[in-house]
Order: sequence, then C-alpha cells, then structure tokens
Amino acid sequence: VFTVFDLDDLLINLPAEHPLFGHYEKNKIAVIDILRTVDLVTVSTRQLQDSYQRYNAQINVLPNLIDPVIWRQVFPTVSNKIIKIGYAGTPFHVYDFRNVIPAVKYILKQYVEKVEFVFIGCLPDELKGMPGITYHKVVNSYREYAELLQHYNFDFMLAPLEDNAFNRCKSNIKFLEYSICGYPGIYSAVGPYLESVVDNRTGILTANTPQGWITAIEK
Repeated sequence: VFTVFDLDDLLINLPAEHPLFGHYEKNKIAVIDILRTVDLVTVSTRQLQDSYQRYNAQINVLPNLIDPVIWRQVFPTVSNKIIKIGYAGTPFHVYDFRNVIPAVKYILKQYVEKVEFVFIGCLPDELKGMPGITYHKVVNSYREYAELLQHYNFDFMLAPLEDNAFNRCKSNIKFLEYSICGYPGIYSAVGPYLESVVDNRTGILTANTPQGWITAIEK
C-alpha cells in the first residue's frame, strides 16, 4: 500500500494564541511520526515543503487552485450607496484580527451609515453586536461557501494575517477566491500574499498594524 499524507498547514508549529494550539501541541509527535512513515507528503506551498523536509525527503508541492465550475466568475455590480466590505474564513482566524479590530471600529465611526462590514465564518468578540457589522455563520460545504461569497456582491474584501511561521506557510487561497469573484482585496504583507499580490494592481498590501489597515481601507 502506497501512503500519501496531504497537509495544508504547519501543524507542528501553531502560534500559542491559535484556538487549536493545545490540540496540535498535544498531537505534534503523532503528526511527525506520520510524516516519517508515509511514502509521500503533498503540501500546498514551498514554505511547507521546506518546513517538513527534515521528516520526509519525498515532499511534492501541489499549489491550491480554483475550480471554475464552483466559482462561476460572475463579476459584481458595485453600488455606491453603502460600501460593503467582507471577510471570509473559519473561526480559527480570529487571532489574526487583533490589528484590524481598531481599524474596523474607526471606519465605522468615521463613516456612519456609509459602510457595512460582513464577516463570514469568523467574527471577533470585540465587534459582535456593533452597528454596521453583519455576521454569517460558517458553512460546511465548500460549494455552499463559494455560492455565499459570490452572493454578497462585496465592494472589496480583507485578508489579515499575523506575521509568524505558521502563517508564512499558508497558501494564497483567499487571494484566489476573492479575485475570481471580482472582489478587490486588502492583504497583510505576509508570506503568501507577498508572493501573489502586485501592490496597487491586483490588490493592496498593507502593514499589519491598526494604522496600516485604516489607511488601506480608506484608500
């Protein structure tokens, strides 16, 4: 039997503030054991390949791609009434928002009734119940997620990432998803986006600071 272990995250080095840190820290040895015993490891980024190379020499990079059947590439019709700003991700990304929360609060205060933030799947506690904030719970099906993202007709979207080893190994999947929907994106100038986004042409790269996010959103 030929065994393949497919990985899309750096499961052996989660930041301590990540919601799943305790789970994967407890199971780190098991993950390493699997890495060492399988015939082939497949990962989504070169950074993951480099990080896991010490445990298995047979590692192939299979970059994430977009399925045009699921993502219909129906580009949005922008409305000038209320600027709709979106984010989509699992609840495990909440710690990536600590530098964005002050920016969101500032924008909502500065542009009352002119801006709406829509969070799909992940909403920091500090923003819950605030006027101008809409939340849609996470969906279980990737096809449903694609339909939901295309349904909202966003003016632009956010993709914050803390700068750490775990995030530097992530793929550029949000850039691919946002872009095929026709949504401009603001991305933290971190790992996967530094290699994918041409600043001010295919997206905006921002310093991952409250002021950086304020400046990028206002721009």
